[in-house]
Amino acid sequence: TGLFNRISNIGRSIRDLRRYFKLNDNYSKIICVDAIITVLLFMIFSIRKKLFAWEHMSFFDPVTTTKFKIIKKIVYKRLQGVIVLTKYDYELLTNEKFRVFLIPNFVTTQEINLCDISDKHVVFIGRYDYQKGFDYLGDIIKITSKNNDIKYSVLATGNDDVIRRNFLEFLRENKIESRVNLIAPTNNIQEVYLKKTILIMTSRFEGLPLVLLEAMSYGIPCISFDCLTGPADIIDDNQNGYLIKNFDVFKFSDKLIKLINDKCLLEKFSLNAKAKINSTFKIDQVRVLWKTLLDS
Repeated sequence: TGLFNRISNIGRSIRDLRRYFKLNDNYSKIICVDAIITVLLFMIFSIRKKLFAWEHMSFFDPVTTTKFKIIKKIVYKRLQGVIVLTKYDYELLTNEKFRVFLIPNFVTTQEINLCDISDKHVVFIGRYDYQKGFDYLGDIIKITSKNNDIKYSVLATGNDDVIRRNFLEFLRENKIESRVNLIAPTNNIQEVYLKKTILIMTSRFEGLPLVLLEAMSYGIPCISFDCLTGPADIIDDNQNGYLIKNFDVFKFSDKLIKLINDKCLLEKFSLNAKAKINSTFKIDQVRVLWKTLLDS
C-alpha cells in the first residue's frame, strides 16, 4: 500500500501541475523538491529551462537505486540547476559539470545557552529507522555504562516496531535500561534540550541533519559519525564537537567519555557550537543565497 499511495500521490501532483501550467505562465523558475516529480516534469512539460531540482538528501544517498541515479544525472544536467545542501554534493556535482547551487538548511538562532556542563546528560533524537543507527546507539550506551554518572535521554518517533523492539530488548538484555529515559514526542523542543550536556547522532547517512543545527544553536556540543552527508558541514572536529570514523563505536564512546568529563572542553565546544551556527546557518545568510539563485 505504501508504493500504491506513493504512485497515487505523484499522479495527483502531475495532474494538478498540468492544470496549473495550462492556466498560468507567469513564472520564471520552478523549484521541485521531489526527484521523481522533477524527472516527470522534465519529461512531460516543456519547462526544463525554468526547472530546478532541490535535493533534500544527498544526491549520492545509498537508498536511491543505481538506475534512478543514472536517470537523475541525465535529467539534472539539462535543468536550469540543482540545489544541494552540502559541500560534498556541491563539489562532486560541480566536477561532473552540473550547474549547482549550495544552499544549506537554516536554523533560528537562540539567545539562551542550554548546555549543562555539570549534569553529564546525553540526548539522542531520531526516528526508529535503520538509517538512524539504533544498533550503534545501543552499543555506545553499553560501552559507556562503566561511567556510572552518564545519563541518556532518547526521543524517538516512527513506526518501525522491529527497530524499536530490538533497541529496547538490547537495553534490557544488557541491564542498562535504567540509564535511558525515553522521551515522548513533543512540540516543545527547547524542553528536550534543557539541561542536556551533549547530543549524539549515530546515523548511517543523512542529508544535512537539522538535529545537529538545532542542538548547536542552543550551545550543545555534538558527536556524530562522519557519515555521508552533512555532519562534516556542521561539526568542526575537536572545535565544537567530534566527528568519528564510520562506524567505530569504541572511538565514539572514548570521545564521549572524554568530553563529558572535561568541563573546560565542554564550555569551549559549547561556545564554538553557537558561533558556528551564527556564522553559517542563520536565516539571513541562507536568505542571501536564495535571493542570488532567484535573481540569476
